[in-house]
Amino acid sequence: MAVSMDPVVQLYDGLTEDGIDEARHHKAPPQRFRASEANNCMRRIWHRLHGDRPAPRTAGLAVYGVCGDADHDISRQMMEHYGVKLDGLIFNDDGTVSENLMFRKTFPYEFKGQEYDVELTCRADGVIETPQGRCLLEIKGMGFWKYKYLNEAFEQGGHEAALTYVYKKSPSYIDQCMVTMKLCGFDRAYLLVKDRSTGTLGLHNSKTGERSGIYIDFDEDHFNDILQRFGYVARKLREGKPPIPEHPKGMQECGYCEFRYRCHDMFDRKGEIIYPGPNVEENHDGDSKFDKADGGT
Repeated sequence: MAVSMDPVVQLYDGLTEDGIDEARHHKAPPQRFRASEANNCMRRIWHRLHGDRPAPRTAGLAVYGVCGDADHDISRQMMEHYGVKLDGLIFNDDGTVSENLMFRKTFPYEFKGQEYDVELTCRADGVIETPQGRCLLEIKGMGFWKYKYLNEAFEQGGHEAALTYVYKKSPSYIDQCMVTMKLCGFDRAYLLVKDRSTGTLGLHNSKTGERSGIYIDFDEDHFNDILQRFGYVARKLREGKPPIPEHPKGMQECGYCEFRYRCHDMFDRKGEIIYPGPNVEENHDGDSKFDKADGGT
């Protein structure tokens, strides 16, 4: 029987509505800094922890996230199937993988005699046994070009060249690993990159046949630099004033930011905040989902 709506339209409409519904029911989170946001713009972190309502998640970002989760699960399932020793994971009957290596720790931060508690959290992708010992596992999916240039660095200069490339071009990977290693008590992380376009896991030198992950050693000074950034955000939260944006308007990071409407978009409107989602009414009570403080109309 013919249907009235194209299946792809039906899928994306449903995902879009899910994103709006999540925004409707947004609640302020606990004031905890995530390992995964260690490299984020400090203003973006501030808005999240301040409890500001994020823009509705787009259907495209929802699909990207689901595919990323599936990539993580499939990668670990394949490694486990072929005898790679993994720990800190539960392989569920439904084919998903659950992480049980989660930590939370509070660190002191001081500025001009004022003390702040900086609480950090992480959830590791697992623990893996390697020729260099037991390492923290971190899996990252990469687009075609991003993976291509990283793999070319590996082919031309080996592991050290690849590691240098990651430090330069993907510092967010390094920062997340540093925080997670600190909280989990590891001195080394094993970064497993995946080419999303081909499914290739790890780096591969097509000329020599060599394959490898990327080994990242913990650096206390590097971690302390991250802690100082989080501490600054904690201080600005106490003051009630957001940090200035770390990226100029038009940067890729801003395009993905769910709080752009409270940042560069607001600056363009000379301080006027306009929430980017629809002003949805609750079916059961008629009250607006978004009030003036959220930028609603």
